[in-house]
Amino acid sequence: MKVEKRPVAVAIYIVHDESSDNSAEFLGLIHSAGYTNHPKIFRQHGLASSKWLLSEGTIQELSLLLEVHEDQDINAIVLSDEMSPKQALGLEEALNIEAGKVIDKFELILKVFEAHSITEESRLRCQLARMRRELPLQKLRLLHKMGSERKAAGGIGGRGPGISKIDVFVKANRKQQATVEKKLTRIRSRRELQRRLRQKDENILSISVLGYTSAGKSTLVNSMAQSSKLIPTDSSMFTTLSPQTRRGSLSGLRCLLTDTVGFIEDLPEILRESFLSTLEEGLIGDLLLLCVDISESKSFILKKLKSVLSSIENIGGSSSRRIVVLTKKDLGISITTSEIKEQFKLPAVAVSAATNDVEALIDEIKVVYRPNRWQIKIKESPEVLSLRSFLFDEFAIENESFKDGIYQAEILSWRNVMSLIKRAKILHLSPQIKLLTNTSS
Repeated sequence: MKVEKRPVAVAIYIVHDESSDNSAEFLGLIHSAGYTNHPKIFRQHGLASSKWLLSEGTIQELSLLLEVHEDQDINAIVLSDEMSPKQALGLEEALNIEAGKVIDKFELILKVFEAHSITEESRLRCQLARMRRELPLQKLRLLHKMGSERKAAGGIGGRGPGISKIDVFVKANRKQQATVEKKLTRIRSRRELQRRLRQKDENILSISVLGYTSAGKSTLVNSMAQSSKLIPTDSSMFTTLSPQTRRGSLSGLRCLLTDTVGFIEDLPEILRESFLSTLEEGLIGDLLLLCVDISESKSFILKKLKSVLSSIENIGGSSSRRIVVLTKKDLGISITTSEIKEQFKLPAVAVSAATNDVEALIDEIKVVYRPNRWQIKIKESPEVLSLRSFLFDEFAIENESFKDGIYQAEILSWRNVMSLIKRAKILHLSPQIKLLTNTSS
């Protein structure tokens, strides 16, 4: 079987803070975008030039590398920071390479997003982000091209056909953006309607799973869900770009688990704007599970958890209850749940979804969002059998008994059971229903 050759990228990691090295995430993004990293990795300390983003020394080294490896086809120069359109053009000229070969953090992440866009919504959001990005960049390219042509022709300034080309491009771009935004609004409205219909079923707990990309969110949802349709998981970043919801059961108590788009360090503004509503939807839930990879360093775990909590507040906050989930404990533990509890004043649990070790999390969910306990009593009759079948489908049942011609059971439910009992059409049997403990409010 022929193995497809991956394009080669030269990575330039710009160091802003020696105590916080995100180069592994950066190199992971390059790999997820479909590139093979060149053995030579450049590290530059700080932003050396507002014109190029890179220092003259780094540019000279890059030029030499490109000259030496000219026949080996280096496909891209990838920077860990975001470039302005002017910097992108300036760097292309300084390195004497074709347009689009210099890739910044925005373009890199967008390439990863596009590679993992499997739904109509995620593809549209990628299109929207690219159009917003292309607008100033292509305007500058057209202006630059006009200037070069005018200079070559020995002409002078003035409004000519080149300006008209720019106007046409800008109008077309904005019209396309408006069309995509309308489509996204329809998709979001449709999903909101589906969510409301699901919420009519009062005995389902809505759980949103949040966290950085590659924190094990999708694996956790798959482990807890009762679905044969698994959410795709692999070592790449951003395998989930649209909310993915699956049904699950917590010891007989039903729930909906929603996997959300992953966070990333310093997500570029245009991408954040394009995926804002997707991030907002992640906050819609009775309970938020905040996932962090426990196998990472302690400093990274603390930093990422602070960033997730800060992002939740910046997006608009959420009154939902929260649990910190320390994932991948089978790969090693660098921080304890007690340390997390002490620092963030939040309940915390360590799990290994890959080995289905999630029972501690299920128990913690039932502590944080404790179900109500109801008692039902009803005279024995042939219809009690169908009633029992209904109860076991809808609720968790405990302390069931038949005594002195009376069927009795305790029902665990997230919310009020009366509307669901009415659905069973047994009110003519005059069941006695009593709330024993009300703990979910």
